[in-house]
Amino acid sequence: MTGFREGWASKAPRGAKAHYFRRVDVGLARSLCGAQDAPAGWLNDPGHSERCSRCAALVAREVAKSDAVPAEAGKDERGDHRTCEGKACD
Repeated sequence: MTGFREGWASKAPRGAKAHYFRRVDVGLARSLCGAQDAPAGWLNDPGHSERCSRCAALVAREVAKSDAVPAEAGKDERGDHRTCEGKACD
């Protein structure tokens, strides 16, 4: 696949499990589970291939983490509430 950055792909044209790959270098893509790496130009469209269960679990974990509720408004990163009582907050 040309211009590949990230997604489900397979190293073999048919019959192999699809892994979730990300480009890590100029031309190298590595699966999230760490089991496979390949030049990005040599990856194939996965079609209806079975997906790697470890990659699927890691993708689901990343999605869940990105969907997490943001910190409460009015708190800074340390969790301290800022009260200024009529003064300019620093």
